[in-house]
Amino acid sequence: ACEIAHVKRLIHVSSPSIYFNGMSQLQISETADMPKKFANHYALTKYQAEKLVDQAHERGLSVVTMRPRALIGPYDQTIMPRVLRVLKRGWFPVFSEDDCWVDLTCVENVVDALILAMNAGSQVDGKKFNITNGEPVKISEMVRQLARYLGINPKMIRIPYGFADYVARILERFSFGREPILTRYSVGLLGRSQTLDISAARRDLHYVPKKSINQGLQDYANWWLGSQGVS
Repeated sequence: ACEIAHVKRLIHVSSPSIYFNGMSQLQISETADMPKKFANHYALTKYQAEKLVDQAHERGLSVVTMRPRALIGPYDQTIMPRVLRVLKRGWFPVFSEDDCWVDLTCVENVVDALILAMNAGSQVDGKKFNITNGEPVKISEMVRQLARYLGINPKMIRIPYGFADYVARILERFSFGREPILTRYSVGLLGRSQTLDISAARRDLHYVPKKSINQGLQDYANWWLGSQGVS
């Protein structure tokens, strides 16, 4: 459709989930090898979509592919609601012996990155860019910070990774088409470190994250409390 309409540039929003291989990975670059098997259908279809976009670029369409990691902020319907459902029970699982490092991205920073990609020169045509806040955080610290803003004091419960993965496999097998409360991918996200190298975005797009993760967590907490009628 973009080719037919002769659009100036297609900005394709992909996902860093395509990198996940079940192991801890730090400072992953855009040129990292893809896993032999993708973590789930979501990651697989994201990769397949990138291939279609790459083919369009080879035919002459101007494209830039963005891989933003774990968006947070007000109105989030994906990440924080899942975290919140667990926090309301008064505890949060930790699936690793050593606390894992993760990247998050404030939604406002992602918007900035998309606009930069739209306005960048032809030197970025066909390129792919990781987008994060550029400030990796430990999962437990992120959860505790969010909980403080929400007025919750959860206990961190350590659960062996292998046991959690085993339970997730069983739940997936008997989920009958519904998302189980625990999946192998969610265990991996909480039990394995994954951080991204955003030096290409800083260099080629002049991307500079403006809103900090702490601000993003506070914004989400304030929005959520407001939506519950709590001032």
